[in-house]
Amino acid sequence: MQRLKLNGMAILTFVLALAFVATAGAAEVRIASEISAGSHNAYVFEAGAPASGSVDFVSPSGDVFARELDSNGAAEFYFDSVGAWNVRYGNVSAKTEVTQAMVFASSGNYATPITLQSASKETAIKPVAAELSLFSSDSFLWPALFFALLGATAWYFFGYSVLKISKKATEDKVTIIVENRGPSLKEVILTDVAPEGTRTTFFSEVPEVSETVLGNCFRWKKALLRNGEAWKISYKLQDAKGVLRNALIVGTAVNGRVFKAASTELELD
Repeated sequence: MQRLKLNGMAILTFVLALAFVATAGAAEVRIASEISAGSHNAYVFEAGAPASGSVDFVSPSGDVFARELDSNGAAEFYFDSVGAWNVRYGNVSAKTEVTQAMVFASSGNYATPITLQSASKETAIKPVAAELSLFSSDSFLWPALFFALLGATAWYFFGYSVLKISKKATEDKVTIIVENRGPSLKEVILTDVAPEGTRTTFFSEVPEVSETVLGNCFRWKKALLRNGEAWKISYKLQDAKGVLRNALIVGTAVNGRVFKAASTELELD
């Protein structure tokens, strides 16, 4: 009887040890459950330590993009479409929802001015109605004009007046020029996308390159962009057709304020 007890204890100990080893060696993929479009890091750990190898990013449409993990078990990826993405490492995966696409104002700036709804037919201003006159206390016109002016002023001084970015394509050459008309900016990142199926060569500055569902994404980094300084990037682009997407510039001021701007899209002949 005592031997049976000892054998039972040994078996239980062995099973618990196997469970511990399986748990300790399990991989874990970490990424926020909800993100906006843009660059984000995914982290992979095995037994609590940074993993090595590659991780797959699966788009909502099923496209798979592989990225190598760095020494911290991290892989950076540019999420450029809204929907449910899957980050996969072997048999382990984690889901993240991209909830907001990158939308740029037609004026070429990242921030869009305040939009006010127009007055309805019932509240439309009538010249003969004294209660809806320009100087009436319950008139909609004065608040509308005030907030429209306030929004336009804030948009100009905090968006357009700081960063200006232009993107031009002549024959087979793309040129991007960034001008800083505000405070000195640090950690400046310029992003551009070359359409899928095109060939890019002769970069004036070598970028970081990553694959996206839209094509190759290029990123240039600049430690400091001083007030009044212009930053010019050019490269050769072949076999391009249709529309060239916006180029995006992001920079951070000394006080921590982030400034962004985007170029307009280019229609190729």
